[in-house]
Amino acid sequence: MSVTIEGLAKTYRGRRVLDGLTMSAQDGRVTGFLGRNGAGKTTTLRCLLGLVRADAGRCLVDGRPFAELDHPSGAVGALLSQEAHHPARSGRDHLRILASASGLPRQRVAQVVEEVELSDAADRPVRGYSLGMRQRLHLAAALLGDPATLVLDEPTNGLDPPGARWLRDRLQGYAAQGRCVLLSSHVLGEVSRTVDDVCVVAGGRIVAQGGLHEVMGDDDGVLVETDEPTRLHRLLVELGATTRPVEGGAGGLHRLLVHGVAPETIARAASHHGVLLTLLHPVQADLEARFLALTEPGGDGGGGSA
Repeated sequence: MSVTIEGLAKTYRGRRVLDGLTMSAQDGRVTGFLGRNGAGKTTTLRCLLGLVRADAGRCLVDGRPFAELDHPSGAVGALLSQEAHHPARSGRDHLRILASASGLPRQRVAQVVEEVELSDAADRPVRGYSLGMRQRLHLAAALLGDPATLVLDEPTNGLDPPGARWLRDRLQGYAAQGRCVLLSSHVLGEVSRTVDDVCVVAGGRIVAQGGLHEVMGDDDGVLVETDEPTRLHRLLVELGATTRPVEGGAGGLHRLLVHGVAPETIARAASHHGVLLTLLHPVQADLEARFLALTEPGGDGGGGSA
């Protein structure tokens, strides 16, 4: 189920929080909703889920407002807060209550507990959970209805690196099933390895959206330098790579930025065919710099509101 948000506006106490925000998230894709703290991300997601009434605009899940969905728990699973639990209840009991309230079969609780790898802690009181364990618990709650769309607000909070990698694999697998994943974040590191598309918000409006590298730049790859750029280009294209010339070569040397093959593959191909390489260096796009430029208060990205 795709998500569509059109012309969303919201004012709190005379302060414009959302300013005609328009964006979308598609089936089969992980979409990152990116912005600095206070940019309007959580308010947008709460409007999408019918928890906040917008002043103008509309939010649709597969063409319908959330309130008009026939089976909301099977359509959308959401993780918006880590505090939506009773600290004295066990994680399993928390999920059982949610399943009962949504008319879901009891066996779904055991399934999602195993799915988020929380089985060892499921029968302990939630007050003893670490931040990462609570994050897994609330992800389990979002998955209870086996929803077609996942909406997650800062889902990597509290997760250690193995946990963040586990979540990345899980969300990418979810999208690979043809489902829609929309996640918000103000941190690019892990998100940039997870999402297919991005919508960047600043000052309550979208300042950029599209494929991750389309929006954030596509300067990652392997930088090579040679005195035979045409010959090297042909060799690498035969290996399935793409290349483009970049500035920086001197004294008859030329530089290429190569995508699609590993540095060691480039080195072996050049050596085998007698092509001299004077530089071979992996480079990575500076996504953080692009993100900061887009969301700079008072710049092209607009100001930061709460």
